[in-house]
Amino acid sequence: MLQCVGSRDCTSSGNEHCSAICCLFATLHASLIKQHDPSIEVTIGYTDLRAPGKAHEEYYRLVQSRGVRYVRGRVGEIQQEQDKSLRVRFEDTMTGRKHDEVFDIVVLSAGLEASDGTVEIARVAGLQTDSAGFVKEYHPKLRPVDTQRGGMFVCGTAQGPKSIPDSIAQAKAAAARVVSMLSGGFVLTPAQVAASDPDVCIGCGVCETVCPQAAVRLTSGPAAHAVVDPNVCRGCGICSADCPSGAIQLGGFSDAELLAEAKA
Repeated sequence: MLQCVGSRDCTSSGNEHCSAICCLFATLHASLIKQHDPSIEVTIGYTDLRAPGKAHEEYYRLVQSRGVRYVRGRVGEIQQEQDKSLRVRFEDTMTGRKHDEVFDIVVLSAGLEASDGTVEIARVAGLQTDSAGFVKEYHPKLRPVDTQRGGMFVCGTAQGPKSIPDSIAQAKAAAARVVSMLSGGFVLTPAQVAASDPDVCIGCGVCETVCPQAAVRLTSGPAAHAVVDPNVCRGCGICSADCPSGAIQLGGFSDAELLAEAKA
């Protein structure tokens, strides 16, 4: 069993992220094989074994004691022999020795990627995605299930590679966030939101491009100008800072107000 096939790979054909579940699942499958037939020889080739979950490290050591061999290193070549067996050439980076061994079956732990559906939903909903195509959370520590769009939440492998327990925990967290919003019967919006002056706006579209909440849109026609949805805007001020004509101002923080405060 070969780990990190398409994961932790900085080349154009791979993914930089760790797929999170491969090491444990390979260990689990190796254990099941040994339980079915202890005479079967199982070798797991890995880059860095990752078992951060509860009791995962103990389980890894238990499976290792049952005769499953773990080899740290990268595979250089796999060739099919005339009898359909597979010759694998690899280096054990722990000992520095090169190996040339024949196996009946080679199992690849392929990298976990964002589904096409996730990418399409993010595009339609106006959600930000990371370089791998997963939906980006608002803050990885403080708001791990929130997105940059108010009222939209993300959980499970739509947000990134994770195990079943982690996916369930995130789903419960997202459900709790929804309940907290709906339980009051109303939703609070920021007191200071952006507003656009159509007489000053030149319709360049910069604000629509930079808005992380997709709260700004351009009207159509010859007098196209920016319109801000106050129910979506979170008052971050990015559009106001980037507006080349000064048409968009953040309530309570307009240029005139800030200059007046500075002169006072």
